[in-house]
Amino acid sequence: MNDPVNFGVGYVNHVELGDRISFFSDVIVSYRSPLAGDPQLSLFSASDVYQSNELFNFIASRKDLENEELDTVPSAG
Repeated sequence: MNDPVNFGVGYVNHVELGDRISFFSDVIVSYRSPLAGDPQLSLFSASDVYQSNELFNFIASRKDLENEELDTVPSAG
């Protein structure tokens, strides 16, 4: 499991682009750095905390999204 990324989703930010829909999500990640506390690696770590952002953007066809016969929808992202 890829915690903290695996989670349920309620409302998802999106933008309508004509016949396509763009879904986007920004995941802010912050946890104790695996480099923290290791004297050999401390020079390569600016902090005891690892921080990053994961920026997701998926684009799908409106036609596919509205097709109730599809269980999954192809997307680019």
